[in-house]
Amino acid sequence: MPREPTVRRVLQQLDVDALATVLAQWLAAASPAGRETIAFDEKSVRGSGHGACKRSVYLLSALVHRTGRVIGRGFSHWE
Repeated sequence: MPREPTVRRVLQQLDVDALATVLAQWLAAASPAGRETIAFDEKSVRGSGHGACKRSVYLLSALVHRTGRVIGRGFSHWE
């Protein structure tokens, strides 16, 4: 198993645009005909889990991978 510095160096040398293109092509080929691939993203709001209320706030979004169009947004409180 490679160590963290090795993984970091390899990732820093990647051509991000080329990787995105290859992944998009792979997703398109792996998706059944007539179906869209939906990507989900979640981010925690920095500092939201501190203070009297220990529940962090999370921002959620869903988008169509092929077009990048956002099809849903929301937020949630999780402990």
